[in-house]
Amino acid sequence: MRHTLEQTLTEALQSSGIDLHGEPLSFHAPNQSDHGDYATAIAFRLAKVLKQAPAQIAEHFIQALQPAMASQATLSQINGFINITLHPSARLMQIATPANYPIKPRRILLEFVSANPTGPLHIGHGRWAVLGSCLAHLLRAVGHTVTTENYINDAGNQIELFIASIVAAKAGNPIPDNGYHGDYIYTIAHCDEDPVTHMLDQHASDLSAIGTHFDHWFREHTLHTGDTLSDALAHIKAHCYTQDSAVWFKSTAFGDDKDRVLVKSDGSLTYFAVDIAYHWNKIQRHYDQLINIWGADHHGYVPRVSAAVQALQNGHSPTELTVIIGQLVSLVRNGEPVRMSKRSGDMIYFRDVIDDIGPDATRFFLIYKSSDSPIELDLNLANQKTAENPIFYIQYAHARICQLLLKVGVPPDVDITQIADAYTDADRPLLQCLMHYPDTLLDAANAYEPHQLANYSLELARHFHRFYETNPVLTSTGIQKAYRLWVIAQVQRTLQTVLGILGISAPTRM
Repeated sequence: MRHTLEQTLTEALQSSGIDLHGEPLSFHAPNQSDHGDYATAIAFRLAKVLKQAPAQIAEHFIQALQPAMASQATLSQINGFINITLHPSARLMQIATPANYPIKPRRILLEFVSANPTGPLHIGHGRWAVLGSCLAHLLRAVGHTVTTENYINDAGNQIELFIASIVAAKAGNPIPDNGYHGDYIYTIAHCDEDPVTHMLDQHASDLSAIGTHFDHWFREHTLHTGDTLSDALAHIKAHCYTQDSAVWFKSTAFGDDKDRVLVKSDGSLTYFAVDIAYHWNKIQRHYDQLINIWGADHHGYVPRVSAAVQALQNGHSPTELTVIIGQLVSLVRNGEPVRMSKRSGDMIYFRDVIDDIGPDATRFFLIYKSSDSPIELDLNLANQKTAENPIFYIQYAHARICQLLLKVGVPPDVDITQIADAYTDADRPLLQCLMHYPDTLLDAANAYEPHQLANYSLELARHFHRFYETNPVLTSTGIQKAYRLWVIAQVQRTLQTVLGILGISAPTRM
């Protein structure tokens, strides 16, 4: 609806001879529901160039716009904003109309989790698992093609230390000081399976328990066995130089703060050189966009990888690179920080959290905040079966509707222009929330922010519960009953869709 409004009203202004001076006529949902369904601040942006007060500009624009919207909405000026309030039938029609997202579809490779197979997944890995899978669902929902990938660091010094730790434990010898010392090392030592394979199987099991699956598991060792490494280094050679018997990449030419070593003076490759080869492999697969989700400890790594991707493409970037950096997760129980896992003594295992609060609560509490904000996950709250627990509150809204529809039956097709007569202003917040869902979905996809949908689901549940308490269905009749059932059915459909994108179940009974 927002995109349609922007197109329709821009054309209306242009046909009236009004010059927008290059400013886009963009709309947003007002903070207050009684200020209409959509608003634009165009008058403020034009005040300086037109040398008029925003309120005066807004009134002038409304005179030009109202004829184009007369059958659908009323326009008003509030403190310089142009506000649009749809007629009830138009609002219901927008809710019922399938969305058509104005995007240019892209082929996207989304890499996330990518944990070393040297130990179990911890809660930080879990956050990226949830974020990545939600983002993949979200981008697909608006029309992009997304391939998900988990990069496995199964080569190099850390793997050698991991194997050495297993060998020592198996032989009953002390584990090297710089090795791995968790209890899981002794568990693996009693298995005949390859340690790396064993750990990858555990990773896959933990991720499956949270509803996260990958299209590809890319193993680093394949870069060392083929020609990818040599090809990547040859391709980037023009941007390299030799100093102190080492090969350096001139990453400062592409915005990095200093140049980076690719080949050490002893001839060994740096981890960055291998990472360049991995991104060269990605580029060779001809995606429009590469998205990497990394932890906060990789923040300083972004400029050098961005520089490498540009250099690999000869300074051009037909394949766009986007890196999402996430913050840490802490756990709280009974108001106190949970500092150690009951099993390892040195880390919080992701599987412990899933087993404690369940996959739905785990996913919600790991996705409801922006990736650049730390999360404090309250295990007590996540286990509560009360309205204070947001995921319980959301799922209860869906189950409540399902039980009601089971009792009275799914509403048949209705004439929206007729049931709109039963609308009251008290219903406006819920209907606006429903109507704004496609815009919220598109905004979340464009910003790579699935947390917007998590917060939307909570807002929709709150509006529904209020509507349900003040609009009894079983005792209503005629058009009023048809209207209320129709609205509730739209809430159920939208909640089910949103929860599906978030990878959370939509129970029919609780």
